[in-house]
Amino acid sequence: MANTTEKNNSKNDWSHPYINIDKALEMADKLRAMGKVTTDKLAKELGDKNAGWFRLKFASAKKWGLIEGWGEVQVTQAYRDIKEEKKPNHALEIKRSLFLNIPIFKSIFDEYKLNGLPQEPYLTNAIKDKYGLSGRNPNLVANILREFINEYFPNYGHEGEPETKQEEPSKVSKSITSDLNIVKLPVDTIFPIKIVTKGEVFDWDIKGEVDWAVVDSIIKSIKERWKNNQSNKNDVTEKAD
Repeated sequence: MANTTEKNNSKNDWSHPYINIDKALEMADKLRAMGKVTTDKLAKELGDKNAGWFRLKFASAKKWGLIEGWGEVQVTQAYRDIKEEKKPNHALEIKRSLFLNIPIFKSIFDEYKLNGLPQEPYLTNAIKDKYGLSGRNPNLVANILREFINEYFPNYGHEGEPETKQEEPSKVSKSITSDLNIVKLPVDTIFPIKIVTKGEVFDWDIKGEVDWAVVDSIIKSIKERWKNNQSNKNDVTEKAD
């Protein structure tokens, strides 16, 4: 592969969204109804009490190219074009363009477009090794990437360059992977999950394996905060003694 994917190459931006484009569009839908507003008002409208989770979703929607601005934010022209779709397949073309505008997605897409994406865990391991990502990030990128390509590039890996999709993708079963087990559910099955901590509530609908990766990242964040709190308590106890 070309040098543009060398690990830890500071010239490249391998940042990535933490939610898929459908979740990002849901946030943009809320913002469009509000007009140009502050991020605080948007967070309140979304009902996000977890500030860290809101920032993660907001940054992801911006990475997808659906939201723009600092302080006061609004939807982008690309988002409006998707919703207004003035000609057949126009929304599909825009979504593909937004996907390929994200450097890490474009790089991986180009590398495997002749033969298709490798199976797991090979894709996740390749992302970890070549792009210097750590923790849950390689798996998250692999899941979002594979989900998007399966839906919006149905001929990917078969003819080199995918043809324009004419029909909506059929509903097929997907594997939903967590750290505990593997469950097969149809795409249209929704499994709601709720995590409540002191002063924070996290609500999410599990629709696919990307959603499980997001939940895992939230749990990891909660664990880290708990560890920090325990460490602070121990320091106070030691000083008291």
